[in-house]
Amino acid sequence: NNLRRFEMATQSSHTLRYEDGAVQFRQRLVVSLLSHRPLLIRNIRSDDFQNPGLKDYEASFLRLLDQMTNGTKMEINNTGTQLRFQPGVLLGGEIGHQCP
Repeated sequence: NNLRRFEMATQSSHTLRYEDGAVQFRQRLVVSLLSHRPLLIRNIRSDDFQNPGLKDYEASFLRLLDQMTNGTKMEINNTGTQLRFQPGVLLGGEIGHQCP
């Protein structure tokens, strides 16, 4: 039980957290992946009332990262304004990806 609490505290303290939305979105995901640290991005275009949240090309980049890795976990809220990203392990080999 104490070990579980320690693991949870360690994970949350190592999480990369950003409140400024989609600024440097791809770079932050790559840093998370290479450092194997969880990532939390909030306020992704939350001030854009017409079209808040992730754009198609950002969702496409997330799909590409998912194909390139094993064990990656992603959570996107209903409006697309918040992303939780737990990086998996990079895989080798060839992949196919269609950009929007």
